[in-house]
Amino acid sequence: MELAFAETNKIPIILLYETGKTISRFPRGIPTVIAEIQFHDHENALNQLKKVLAKWNLEHP
Repeated sequence: MELAFAETNKIPIILLYETGKTISRFPRGIPTVIAEIQFHDHENALNQLKKVLAKWNLEHP
């Protein structure tokens, strides 16, 4: 429901999930998904998220 709301309102989505977990095809097909991050641990997730957000901020000042 949250993903559909975000898409309808053109809110950027970052998919964030643990490596080895299976996610459905639905979230991957949403046009407002700006990144998909697979992480190994908490620190890895934060590092990747910081990079994605920094890049997005440069592209959308």
